[in-house]
Amino acid sequence: MPQFGVTPSITDGFLLKVWKSGPEKGQARMSPPVERMVGRELLIVLPAGTGQRAFLSTKGLQALRDIFQQGLLSITEFGNLYAQLGLPPADASSGHQDEMDSVEGRPLLPKA
Repeated sequence: MPQFGVTPSITDGFLLKVWKSGPEKGQARMSPPVERMVGRELLIVLPAGTGQRAFLSTKGLQALRDIFQQGLLSITEFGNLYAQLGLPPADASSGHQDEMDSVEGRPLLPKA
């Protein structure tokens, strides 16, 4: 769903809050679900501009594709995400999987 006229892309990552003071100053302030996803190697946290961002790892991207292919997410509700993953149309029965180092021709992780 476009927000403020721009459709978000999964290659942009998810903005995380950072600690402003204390012993963890400047580090990502992760919610428990994000911590679990990082622990399972589904997300990678990297510094980005003014803060930190969580990006889908190759393993996380494959898990998201599997969720769609198992029918656990609605294609009509999350069509933008479905298209970004490069999955075949819902009525196609081919098992073709593209290489998972990019989405829509954009690299998954920003260049360091």
